[in-house]
Amino acid sequence: ACLVGLQHRLPQLLGMLSTHLNEDASHGSVIDCGHRLVTLWRAREPLGVQQHPELRRLLARVWPAALFLLPNLQHSPADAEAQAVQHLLALRELGRMLHTLDAPADPAALARPLIDASLLTPHLQRFATAPDTAPGVCGAATALLYLEGLWDDAQLDTVLRQRFGPGAVPADAVRFLNGVMQAAPELLLRLPALLHGLDALVRGWDEAAFVAHLPDLRQAFTALRPQDTATLAERVVGLHGGDARVASSLVAMHYET
Repeated sequence: ACLVGLQHRLPQLLGMLSTHLNEDASHGSVIDCGHRLVTLWRAREPLGVQQHPELRRLLARVWPAALFLLPNLQHSPADAEAQAVQHLLALRELGRMLHTLDAPADPAALARPLIDASLLTPHLQRFATAPDTAPGVCGAATALLYLEGLWDDAQLDTVLRQRFGPGAVPADAVRFLNGVMQAAPELLLRLPALLHGLDALVRGWDEAAFVAHLPDLRQAFTALRPQDTATLAERVVGLHGGDARVASSLVAMHYET
C-alpha cells in the first residue's frame, strides 16, 4: 500500500492486522509477521508512515503473541522438527531486532527496549531439559543456551550424556544432533564433549543401525563448510588413532569430484 502511494489506507490495514494477530494460531505466521513489521518500521520514513503509532504498538504485541504459541514446538513430530527449529531460530532473531529497535522521534517516548528479549530464556530452558521435548528442538535449544552464555560446560555435558550416553535411542540422538547443527554447526568442532559423545554413540551401532541412520547423519553434516568437514574428519580419525592427513586428503578428493 505504501509503495503505491496508499498511505492513507494504512490505519485500516493495520487495524485488520491487529484483529488477525489476536486470532492467528500459527507460530510461523506470527513470527513472519513480526519480521515484516520490523522491515516496515525501519523503512517508515521513505515509505511515509512515520506518523502511525499503531505500527509500533503492533511490534510490541508480536513478541508476546509468538511466545504464547511457542510451547506448541515442544512436541513437534519428527517430520516437522526442522521447521520447528527454524521457527525457534527466527523467533530468537526477531527478539534481538525488537530489543534493539530504534525509538520513535518523539522526545516524550520512554527510552527503554520495546520488548524483553530475555522472556525467551525460560522456554529454551524447558525445551532443553524436559524429557518429552522433541529431540531436534531440544538440540537447538541446548545450542542456543550455550551460545548465549546461559549454560556452562557442566550443564551442557549433562544434556549430552543423556542424549548420547548409555541407553540413548539412536534415532533420537541423531535428531538431537540435527537440531544442534541447525542452530550452531560450529559447536561440533568447538566442543569436544559433543564430538566424543557422537563418536561413542556411532561406535555402538551395528551395521544395520549405521545404514539406517546414515542419511540423517549426512543431512546434519551438510551444515558444515568444506573446511569444517575436513577438520571434523581429521578429529574423528584422530580419536581412533589413524592418520589425520589421510582423512583430510580423502575429504578434499570428495569435494573435487
